[in-house]
Amino acid sequence: MEKNILNIYCPSCGGPAKYDIVNQVYRCGYCGGQVLLEEVVRSKKEIQDQITRHLEETVDNYALEIASCSGCG
Repeated sequence: MEKNILNIYCPSCGGPAKYDIVNQVYRCGYCGGQVLLEEVVRSKKEIQDQITRHLEETVDNYALEIASCSGCG
């Protein structure tokens, strides 16, 4: 399953986790599993690093094109 940087998933069942503001954790509505905020930050950092590495590895596959606005230049 491809991870989406905008979603938080339960490590136990893989279901979506919602933020529990009282306990300051992400809690799964299916199994009750929780994800600590530190784990969420670490996970999001890993996903961002993967995206950055992918972009750095593939940037040479694209040609740079220059364009200008016909209205304002």
